[in-house]
Amino acid sequence: MKNLIYFLLMWLSATAYAQVTGNAQLMGETDHSGIKVLFTAVSPTAKTDSTLTDVNGGYTKSLMAGTYSVKFKKSGFYDSTYKQNVFVNEGVKLDTLELISRKVVYVKGEVSGIWNKDSIYIIMSDFIVPKDKELVMNPGTRVFFSKDYCSLILYGGIKINGDVNENVFFFKLNENDSNINLELIIDACDTIDLKYLNCSLDELAISVIGIGTGWRGCLKKGNKIKVTNSNFKGFRCPVDIRDILIENNTTSRYAYFKSRNWMLPTNYLELDIRINCNFFSYTGSYQNAFLNIYSKPETDTIRYKSHYFITNNTFEFHKNVDGILEQGFNMGQDNNAEYYFENNIISGRTMPVYILNNREDGTFNVNNNTFLNNSSNSIVVFSPTNRLKIFNNIFNKVDLELKSSEKFNNINYNQYASNSNFTNLQGAALPIAKNSQGSNIDTYLNVIEDPQFSRAPLLASTSPMIGAGVNGKNIGFDPKGTCLEDYFNNWNGGPNPNLGDTLSISGKINVSGANVISATVKAVNVLTHREFVANADLSGNFVIDSLPLGNYYIETTPLADLANSYLITYYPRR
Repeated sequence: MKNLIYFLLMWLSATAYAQVTGNAQLMGETDHSGIKVLFTAVSPTAKTDSTLTDVNGGYTKSLMAGTYSVKFKKSGFYDSTYKQNVFVNEGVKLDTLELISRKVVYVKGEVSGIWNKDSIYIIMSDFIVPKDKELVMNPGTRVFFSKDYCSLILYGGIKINGDVNENVFFFKLNENDSNINLELIIDACDTIDLKYLNCSLDELAISVIGIGTGWRGCLKKGNKIKVTNSNFKGFRCPVDIRDILIENNTTSRYAYFKSRNWMLPTNYLELDIRINCNFFSYTGSYQNAFLNIYSKPETDTIRYKSHYFITNNTFEFHKNVDGILEQGFNMGQDNNAEYYFENNIISGRTMPVYILNNREDGTFNVNNNTFLNNSSNSIVVFSPTNRLKIFNNIFNKVDLELKSSEKFNNINYNQYASNSNFTNLQGAALPIAKNSQGSNIDTYLNVIEDPQFSRAPLLASTSPMIGAGVNGKNIGFDPKGTCLEDYFNNWNGGPNPNLGDTLSISGKINVSGANVISATVKAVNVLTHREFVANADLSGNFVIDSLPLGNYYIETTPLADLANSYLITYYPRR
């Protein structure tokens, strides 16, 4: 009887089944279905079998107990074998594995020509576009970066030609790597043209160098930087090139624009710098000004007039992140440039503005901006009065310091809170009369009233800012006639019917390597500040569904001392 029981147990163990689950991914693909997972018997009790992955790369197979080797196969990809034999006795979950495409191109050294979506490009080291050559990336091109810092030196030109349906993608080869950065180093004689680039690297930086004896002539002829309709985490760009257009882009960590330290004498050039209709979100520590311009003439006889347009942008400075900026906007000049800082929205953390001008020509125009900071906005002005125009801005509480005691006649028709502070501007924010709308005004015709938003930054129909500005214009930001008009026309309700979709955001919360149990997760629209809330599950996973299309940052409040910790910013336009 004992022998019978023994053999019965042996027979049962030999015919026992257990379930094996796992996930396999195809590099650079979104559809991971059809990968053959082959379980080859290694021990006598095992039985060779196979299965296929689903669209997400998941697979499940019930196998007889025993030991197996596991191989993954897919046409067009290199076969891959699991790192070790697998013993199956009870439920087993295998680690995720990725198959490398046979279309992979490993990149280093000199490159040029056309890249497209039929291949996957892996950058192994610094690479160069030779003189008189061009590198073009067509829609759908996928580029992976495998090192922490990489430079692309452009003796020739580069064009990234993504479109609204198919972006060009820059990925980290290993998603868990941090500080993966790309620097585009452009020769003064060539151009950068980037459109519809979705960049998942930690930073994309553009630098400009003068190469050879003719670099001044190249600059004078007009090299260009054009970056449009693209998404970045961190983005840096110089602002002393002849023609620059930065338009319809988003950043989730920072954007930084600066004149180069070696001081190109920009009076040698007639610069045209346009930073327009961007969503710049600042969620990480970055100890520099957003905009740092200081231009110096080569000689007093060179009198080119440059123009800087910073218009229709949204700057979201997250107030609970320390050390984002030492300076916000630092605009200085020793030449006759004209600056236009107009129709922007600035919200979140206190953001100082420094305006400097030491010549007898050139102007600063700071008009129709709305500052939504909860605390005071700091503005320090070093400019002579006759070249400064500050009109139609909503400042709320402001600390305005004028480094000159001469009479200022061009800081008018703004909105201030009554507890604002002023240096060398006597009588500011002190109500002494009423305007035609019956609102309190000071001696400079500034309105000392609450702005009254329907939802900031849009004014309510009863707002005292309506018609109270220069020439009967409204005070503050106005989207009408700008690239933001359609966005604001649809921001209070559901999704934009022209876009035909809603947004779903999902993720997993981790703090110090541990999951946050049952945390509250909040998606906040960066412009409307509308909040959508969900709870994470016991593993820290969360889903926030059916959001109106827009730009969001994510907050989580797991513990009191971690309240409002920022995780990541999602950009649904991509």
